Amino acid sequence: MSFSIIIKPSDEKFTVKTSKSILESATESGIHIPHGCKIGNCNRCKCKVLSGSFKIKNYLAECTDEYDNFNILACKAYPLSDMVIECENINHSKKHLGKIIAIEKLTNDVISLDIKLLEKDLFIFKEGQYVDMVFDKNIRRSYSISNAPRINNTLNFHIRHLPGGYFTDKLFGYDPEIIFRTNDIINLEGPFGDFTLKKESNNPIIFLASGTGFAPIKSMIEYILNFKKWRPIHLYWAVRNVKDIYMSNLINYWTNEIPYFNYTPVISSNLLINDDWSGRTGNLHSIVMEDISDMIEYEVYASGSPDMVELSKVNFISQCNLTESNFFADPFYT
Repeated sequence: MSFSIIIKPSDEKFTVKTSKSILESATESGIHIPHGCKIGNCNRCKCKVLSGSFKIKNYLAECTDEYDNFNILACKAYPLSDMVIECENINHSKKHLGKIIAIEKLTNDVISLDIKLLEKDLFIFKEGQYVDMVFDKNIRRSYSISNAPRINNTLNFHIRHLPGGYFTDKLFGYDPEIIFRTNDIINLEGPFGDFTLKKESNNPIIFLASGTGFAPIKSMIEYILNFKKWRPIHLYWAVRNVKDIYMSNLINYWTNEIPYFNYTPVISSNLLINDDWSGRTGNLHSIVMEDISDMIEYEVYASGSPDMVELSKVNFISQCNLTESNFFADPFYT
């Protein structure tokens, strides 16, 4: 059985099978509802139900007049009738074909992947955005673009291996049947996301990255460098172990080329016996608060671990005078 969904105010319409969520069906229909985790944690796919009934997990809810302004998460809502929902910032997914042109191992479990888009039109995106890589049976994986916009339609990604991962096992060579190599073709959709720089501002910036959350931050810093949009910047990058730090030469280049640029790498796990490390260790948000106790004039851009993002937001706002509207985040859910 299937039902019709209408999205207001754009009047987009698509069909949902009862076995699939509203978000999943919208995505398959080429309609992009803003989302992050797809598992009900990030609240980015929140919509308002205007009419219709639906199921969320193990309970039923029917929207009538008394349920006016009933909010749902599109990733968790399964329709039981035709529905009308309200959701802002809807857009259509743009499909692209890309060819793998370079694969480089950055660390034991992180690969740099370069993909050249096979189209004549310029791929237009904003620094910090992401794309979906789409595989057989509509299996999707979201990855942030790590470079600033280029005129050669080449996109770079930092991809961490997740054991058992549908895509990463094939990319890292752990799948005995399929291995992704240079010249292989990948389907892409996007760009997506609103984790982008507030360009009209001159406020100093704190960039927070954990793990491959460095990728969209790198895109933003490259944009600042390319367009000489100088502002005081402090980049904090947390990794689990010393061996997980990569692109140190690039960051040294930024330090020399970007005025008022500071960089603090952080090791978040206990140091190993053979580690040669005299830098900072511990929780990323705590270290930032040690350095910058008053953030009233700052903007913060945080990307990576959802826990890091949430702890930083809560503590910076409650203890360091950060304005909530100046905290921007892209938590990475796996």
